[in-house]
Amino acid sequence: MNLEFTGKLNFQSDVEKVWTNEMPKCTIVLEEVEWDYPMTASFDVWWDKCDFLSAYSIWDIITVKFNIKSREYNGKWYTNLSVWSMDKEWGAVVEE
Repeated sequence: MNLEFTGKLNFQSDVEKVWTNEMPKCTIVLEEVEWDYPMTASFDVWWDKCDFLSAYSIWDIITVKFNIKSREYNGKWYTNLSVWSMDKEWGAVVEE
């Protein structure tokens, strides 16, 4: 399944190390800008893709391709949107 989301970059976290093998992880938040009631989504960015985030600035319009992953822990379900590709919409910046 090829899922895609385009929106303006509202938030970009610092790199954090997770789990025992200290995998690098970042979080980005994108806001969809073409609808009357914009949707906001949080995405996980793993491994070397965190390095690519230095090319992006807040308010840049980017497109991410991602997978949906869900898992159960202690009777509760958790869902993550994991980015596997990012592209900047060159020349498209939303100022606020």
